[in-house]
Amino acid sequence: MLNTIARKLFGTGSSDRRLLNARAIICDLDGTLLNRDEMIGAETSAMISALRAAGIAFILATRRHHQAAEPYADLLHLDTPIISLDGAMISLPHQQSPIFTADFDQEFARDILEEIEQTGDAQFCAVTPNHLFVSDVNMPLPVQHHHWNISTVPVRSAAQVQGAIIEVIATGGYHNVNAIYSYVEAKMKKGELKIRLYESRSRHQSWFLEARPSNASKQIAAEHVAASAGFAMKQAIAIGDYYNDVELCRKAGFAVAMQNAVPELKQLADYVTKRSCLDDGIDDFLNILMAARGLQSVIGSQPTEPQQRQRSR
Repeated sequence: MLNTIARKLFGTGSSDRRLLNARAIICDLDGTLLNRDEMIGAETSAMISALRAAGIAFILATRRHHQAAEPYADLLHLDTPIISLDGAMISLPHQQSPIFTADFDQEFARDILEEIEQTGDAQFCAVTPNHLFVSDVNMPLPVQHHHWNISTVPVRSAAQVQGAIIEVIATGGYHNVNAIYSYVEAKMKKGELKIRLYESRSRHQSWFLEARPSNASKQIAAEHVAASAGFAMKQAIAIGDYYNDVELCRKAGFAVAMQNAVPELKQLADYVTKRSCLDDGIDDFLNILMAARGLQSVIGSQPTEPQQRQRSR
């Protein structure tokens, strides 16, 4: 039955061969792998285990800090590198020293922290491989850092921040955070940093600034992991839902968009799931991949036919 579904969806052409030749799945976490309970479904986990046993590596690629992704790597018994902070860091689970961090000029990073420190009604957070250093333990943080297991260390001054800084975050009122934004933009080299300035959705009149190296991207990090592991990106399947997954999916040999994905990602995807992440929609695709690889299904029901597109290359 599963083989019939696979043939109906993909035929016997290039898409089918890409599934047969895949050596890795690079998968987003929130909005993709996790369901409405922020968990990995039992059937999802079982299929990932079966695919890994068949020689397909499973790699997490997330906007979260590494520590906030580790529990899911543990649940899946993964020993592959985790791509975290949207590609700013690559590290093995529970490894103190990362394999890769995006290049952030450390003198400039500390200069930004000092500028935030000297600005009234503003707090800073310095993101490092092992800790979040915060100037105020009660300061609001971007949603990707709202996780209990990230080591958060309060400091009295920027001088107390230890370790390599991967990202700098400022929070406060609009005028003060905007002033910091202007300061960073004026001092940085062209294209040196990616800067985001936006209003908090949960705290009225609270604004965020996020600054990280411009070479921090899931796509670049995935290419680094692929080269180290000895497979080409055309042998990778990328699965995601948001704008930060677009370039990764564009570079992968086969791209999967969740039903809840942004339109741009759905448009370029080779396959769009019928169900959203809330309802374990990733199983729609994993089920098809299992069939394409001749693996026995571990789920009791078949997914309804998802939307499918063929990318132009």
